Amino acid sequence: MSTKPHPDDTAARRITSAILTTGKAVGYTVLGIVAYCVSQGMLGGYPQYHSYLLTTAGMVALCIAAGVAWIVDERRHRGDD
Repeated sequence: MSTKPHPDDTAARRITSAILTTGKAVGYTVLGIVAYCVSQGMLGGYPQYHSYLLTTAGMVALCIAAGVAWIVDERRHRGDD
């Protein structure tokens, strides 16, 4: 028995990895566009749906996500010293 992976297995992994990476990039782009629209108040013109509250909640969520990303990045760079 060989311990080397089968060539078809590595090709399938590369394809799967490429699909997942592309899917993540598209998802993050869509989320970024939605966050931009919410932060600019573009969705705030519908008082019957309490959309001003949605804009405020979106800004809070955007700030929390940015804070988490900052903390994760700082922890990642801590080992570089």
